[in-house]
Amino acid sequence: MQHITDEKKVYDLLSFAREHCPYYSFLPHLKKGTSQSLKEYIQNIPTLSREVVQSQQARILSSSGNRNSWRQVQTSGRSGRPVQIVMSPDARAVDAVLLSMHIDRLLGNADWRQGRTYHLTLHAGSSSRTIRALWHDQGLVTKWNLVRAWQESDQKFCEALAIVQDCVVTMMPSVAELLCARFQKPDANRIPSPLLVILSGEMVSTELKSNVSTTFGCPVFSLYTMAEVGIVGSEHSGESTYQVEDKSAMVEILNEKGEQLPDGQEGEIVITPLNNYAMPLIRYRTGDRAYWVDSNTSPSVFRIVDARKPEFLTTSNGKTVNTVRFAKLLTSLGFNYYNINQDSSGNITFSYTFSYPDQEERITLAKAMIRGYLGPDTKIEVRKSTKPESSNTEGHTNTVGTNHFTAEPLEPDPAILANWLRQRLRDITDIELAVLTGSSLDSGSTTRFSDIDMLVMVRSDPDDFKWIKLERELKSYIPKLSINFDTLKDFSKRAPFLTCRLLSEQTPLIGILDESVLSRPSPESICLNGLYWTQENIAMIYHRTADAVQVSNKDPILESWQTAKWIFNALRYKYVVSGETNTSTKVVLDRLQSDQDIPDHWKARFVQIVNISREIIPPPLFDQNEFENYAKLAISFIRLTQRHLIETLEQQ
Repeated sequence: MQHITDEKKVYDLLSFAREHCPYYSFLPHLKKGTSQSLKEYIQNIPTLSREVVQSQQARILSSSGNRNSWRQVQTSGRSGRPVQIVMSPDARAVDAVLLSMHIDRLLGNADWRQGRTYHLTLHAGSSSRTIRALWHDQGLVTKWNLVRAWQESDQKFCEALAIVQDCVVTMMPSVAELLCARFQKPDANRIPSPLLVILSGEMVSTELKSNVSTTFGCPVFSLYTMAEVGIVGSEHSGESTYQVEDKSAMVEILNEKGEQLPDGQEGEIVITPLNNYAMPLIRYRTGDRAYWVDSNTSPSVFRIVDARKPEFLTTSNGKTVNTVRFAKLLTSLGFNYYNINQDSSGNITFSYTFSYPDQEERITLAKAMIRGYLGPDTKIEVRKSTKPESSNTEGHTNTVGTNHFTAEPLEPDPAILANWLRQRLRDITDIELAVLTGSSLDSGSTTRFSDIDMLVMVRSDPDDFKWIKLERELKSYIPKLSINFDTLKDFSKRAPFLTCRLLSEQTPLIGILDESVLSRPSPESICLNGLYWTQENIAMIYHRTADAVQVSNKDPILESWQTAKWIFNALRYKYVVSGETNTSTKVVLDRLQSDQDIPDHWKARFVQIVNISREIIPPPLFDQNEFENYAKLAISFIRLTQRHLIETLEQQ
């Protein structure tokens, strides 16, 4: 066990947990005494596995404190099943203080505190958000998922990343490795140079640190952190060597029997966060392995020998998917234990244990999720595991080809998807036409909220239950698929605006959908349809804005996507009645730039919101003013279109 420098801090946490957390009520009364007696007391407390934390969360939670100030954190699942932890504001504040003090020391000043600090991620399940920094009133912290910006050309990607110039940047080593690999391409453009790069969350090698420092032209520092416990250790001289942050955590290194290990002997890292009184984790097992370099110094020093590493599965078109995607979703479906194996042919074996009675439905959902990421033709063999539910072995994946991984694919490849759907639909005789449509096929508007839309024109009753069964079957392979069944009869009269979009934005699956089978609506019908749409959506936005509470909790990417969707459709109505036949986002954005009816500052703001919705640029601090400004801009565009539609009708 590390040398305990602040016995009172440890004593206070143990006493609080015993009194206020039902799970720790078994602890005997602790009397203040010598360091030796405190260490002996701690060693008699059972360790906490992730499985215990999951099952006993309600009992580990404190019955004391302001719950409105607590924040729930879910781990990525990189080191096993995701764990949900409740964090107190004090714990978050201590982490912020420690981090800011480290940065001050490394940079030699505190000027950076007034700027923006970026945390860069690179997997599709991550969200982007900006919050106020705890270390300065003017400081901001932005979590930015680069996975969509990554799909851009090298030039555009570098232009997007230029925003981190002269800022402090944090990221996982696997993200840094990908960035270094991309920037080392011969055609890589100017690389931004942050003030400092901090690596955490995975093992960090000296070689990687050197590579990151050379690539970005800035100092690189590493921290040993975990989402559920905060900052545990800060970089010390030597490969993967850290000194314990004893204001934040108490560290032990134990053997398989749970016994303390002397310096130099490898064991599992067990951590007790010292500031999270909302949900005290006493002797939390991390799964990481290390040995003490010197446990008697203050602060004590340890070296990590095995820790969390990124794991990947291979998709049908040779790309890789971070297994973090699977961990959270499988846990939410109630799998007590799971194991995903992928062989060299890409076939999956999914083993599991389960405690819910409706397990067949959940297994179907799990298979659909896996196919949704790896490809609809992925072969999956399901095996019910004999592993006992009480086992401490947790959910994990065994993967292939992890030495050469790439940024994740965002959606299924449209060509692969179209070919697969054609094969599934070609023998269904009652289908007259089928097309893929929607923003998921348009790289200029794809966001993490985009569905894969399909329109199927049938010869008989579109409300027949057999079509519902067909949609269920297809969605079991492609979860994001959204199907609309209809008939060609009077379709252009019933849905004039949708008809214009279908004639412009489609990938044919069955038959050919053109003006010979679906007549183009008249400008008058589009105007009338558009006037109803404008009035309805203005009212919707007004009510939505007036009713909004706790705007700071809203997802800025979702709000940007919704605002961009309103404005795109307003512009489509405006341009279609003026004779435009192409309704794709690229054409709309190109035409917008030459539209004399629209002020330049509206155009610039709209393009910015589109890029935020696609996460091409990081989100702003999303407060009440930003929320209302989004609504105001959307209404302004819609009202302008409304006036244009009225003028067009009057001219006719």
